[in-house]
Amino acid sequence: MEKFFSKTTSFVRSNVDLEAVIRIAKSAPELPEVKHPIYPAKKHPKTVAIGVAFDEAFNFYYSGNLDLLEAYGAELKWFSPIHDKVLPADVNGLYIGGGFPEMLSKELEANGAMLRTIKKAADSGMPIYAECGGLMYLTDSIVDFEGKSFRMAGVLHAKTVMVKKVLLNYALAEVTRDNPLSKAGSRLRGHEFHSSKIVDVPADAEFAYTLRRGEGIDGKHDGWLQQNVLASYMHVHFAQEANAAPNFIASCRQHRHK
Repeated sequence: MEKFFSKTTSFVRSNVDLEAVIRIAKSAPELPEVKHPIYPAKKHPKTVAIGVAFDEAFNFYYSGNLDLLEAYGAELKWFSPIHDKVLPADVNGLYIGGGFPEMLSKELEANGAMLRTIKKAADSGMPIYAECGGLMYLTDSIVDFEGKSFRMAGVLHAKTVMVKKVLLNYALAEVTRDNPLSKAGSRLRGHEFHSSKIVDVPADAEFAYTLRRGEGIDGKHDGWLQQNVLASYMHVHFAQEANAAPNFIASCRQHRHK
């Protein structure tokens, strides 16, 4: 490790004008005053419990998203789609983030109890927000790079097919339908990063987002809506939309009171 840092230091000194960097930094104006705080002035009391998938297959989350959910009144309860058989007790919503489910499809398929539990939760109307890897997990199956198919949760009736091409780009979405995260008329910015595509999407599938930039699920749309599920390829940071975390918590609270 010391050798690595030594080489890095030498490389930076040889290729970067550090004095110029410091001079430019010192010339920068003061940061503007924050007019619209992202966090509430005081943490809200916990009113809902949200299950967050976290294990070897699902581990990409913006920490700010989790912090905002907690700040606005969510108790986060972690669970593993690979190792756990049931969801944490008394959860009112689920957040299934990004990761690499294609690398652990066999293990995910083997946990049939969790797949059935996720499907049952979706059928009950529980709010579920899924991004990228989470989207893939909610489809009927994942077909890996070798062409082998593995059964997934079956919440979204389509299949995920791995491709030997990495899609990496920014996305800009116009929200056209109310959903657990945002309201129609708002705009969301995010990014996409995956090596898969969703195929056999039903003709009557409903989408919350119309894309102005990005590929999404079908080249024009993202944010598949099914029951109270919102699933997208686009990764979104909640800080850009002041109501994102409160909206999701409100959806979870409404489901709890049913």
